[in-house]
Amino acid sequence: MKHRFSFVRTLISHKCQSRSAPASEIGKQARNAGARILCVATVLVSYNFSQTPAQAETVKITTGEWEPLISKDYKQGGVILHIVREAFARKKLDVEFNFLPWARAVKYVEEGTWDAMAITGSRHSTTGVLHLYSDPVYIGSDVLFHRRDSPLHWQTFDDLIGKKFGAVLSYDYSDDYRAAVKQGKITQVIAARDQLLFPMLAAGRFDIFMMDQKVGVFTYNTLYRKKYGDAITYNPRPLSSLEYSVRFSGNGAKSRRLVNIFNQSLKQMTEAGTVDQYYRDFEEGFYLNP
Repeated sequence: MKHRFSFVRTLISHKCQSRSAPASEIGKQARNAGARILCVATVLVSYNFSQTPAQAETVKITTGEWEPLISKDYKQGGVILHIVREAFARKKLDVEFNFLPWARAVKYVEEGTWDAMAITGSRHSTTGVLHLYSDPVYIGSDVLFHRRDSPLHWQTFDDLIGKKFGAVLSYDYSDDYRAAVKQGKITQVIAARDQLLFPMLAAGRFDIFMMDQKVGVFTYNTLYRKKYGDAITYNPRPLSSLEYSVRFSGNGAKSRRLVNIFNQSLKQMTEAGTVDQYYRDFEEGFYLNP
């Protein structure tokens, strides 16, 4: 600290050396004294600003509830957001998460008002804008849930033609599914949220619905098993395997920089075994208790 004050005194002496006229000129002497005081203040302010550490850049990311993988009530927001936050933190970037309904989370990223969205298994843009996507953060398996008293046996998607599907308004489904709906080969009943699919299925509103296996089993066990028991089950054959990534807003310079930073850090975390460790923590229930 003593050395620091010595440096400041030297700096002031150097910057504020008097260039005044002879001391006998009283008026000029007074003006020079005032100028010296102003110079000292300016030097001190400049020095203090130079000592203030730069603020870390903050990446603004929209997200939504997707239990048991993402929730504002979990530690770190759940395993997915823990991975995302840690990947940026290792590159000295802060993250601000904004929990929203999924449709709005998508809208804000497509409008460019937020930097990114965590996470998505879709590459479909409602606006036609080309977005950038990170390397996969989570690889999930979509399975078909059905009533136990209506067994489901299928090998290819064609075996599902004629079925009535439950679907979620804000979800973006596979190309096969969208094409079959458009061609009228399957019909769908829309739910506002994925949690509502289970009671609608139990009530016979439709035959089947697809959902990530981990998310579906957790949702049913947590919210509905007490009411419906074993009445609802799922076929273990995956309908699709989806890679879920962080979607970055547009494809401009900032998004290109952020996706490169994120991918580099995610690769390092994966190679070090950190990502696998986070998923082992997830399986053991670490994130469920905030």
